[in-house]
Amino acid sequence: MRPPVEKRFLFVLAMCILAAVPRAMRSQPSAPLTAQEIFQRVEQYGPLRDAALLEYVNERKYRLLKEDGSPRSESGIRMTFRKGQGKEFTTVSQKGSGWVRRFVFQRLIDAEKEASLGRQKQDSSITARNYTFTLSGEETVRGHSCWVLDARPRIPAKYLFNGRVYVAKSDYGIVRVDGSPAKSLSFWVRKVHILRDYRKVGPFWLPLQDHTEAEIRIFGKHVLDIFYDSYRVSYGEMELPGIPDSHYPAGQAEEIQGSAQGESAPSPEEQKRPE
Repeated sequence: MRPPVEKRFLFVLAMCILAAVPRAMRSQPSAPLTAQEIFQRVEQYGPLRDAALLEYVNERKYRLLKEDGSPRSESGIRMTFRKGQGKEFTTVSQKGSGWVRRFVFQRLIDAEKEASLGRQKQDSSITARNYTFTLSGEETVRGHSCWVLDARPRIPAKYLFNGRVYVAKSDYGIVRVDGSPAKSLSFWVRKVHILRDYRKVGPFWLPLQDHTEAEIRIFGKHVLDIFYDSYRVSYGEMELPGIPDSHYPAGQAEEIQGSAQGESAPSPEEQKRPE
């Protein structure tokens, strides 16, 4: 029988990644913007993108690594989102621990499915309602010039995080989220680091990779990855007021296998949290 402590940890590891999911994605003035002004625009464009997104499909790989770096369990999943119907998930391949697939991967899938229908129990969205933001600098992430915002939760909660949010200067999309849970998850969990990267597919910023590392007493280091690939997106007409060349007629967008607009998953060096 699997030790109860390890079961609790793997469940917590699955929940960690949910804290890094933003819910929302004006014009770009010449004067420098404050962190608050930047994020007001991030939130302003979210409903416009949400309203235009009609359907998309992607292929995913869920993978949990052992302490020695070898895969403990993997699942290949096809996800289909349809506006007004939420997300559907189909398993296309699987290997390794069935327990991990049921109690780690499936919990993540179930939580994402509920959130797509507006049924999430906790509000973990990256918004000004949940966080205060401070502008800490600028950085280029996979070719995108970004503002780097330090994010601090307004209340310490396990489903929120302390860290950084990288916002594209071009259209205020979230390019990267990097941080750790705002509150200790368990006595057994010594340290957790969460990294989520996004890619541009047409006018939308969609997940590229989730990478979660956790140091666990007795059991050592565990790594949970989710890789997102092969997007096909359908959308209605959309315009982002104030941003040049941001009128998109109704249409479709696809990515080339393994990359979107030349983007690729972050390297191990990129996955390290900035000091």
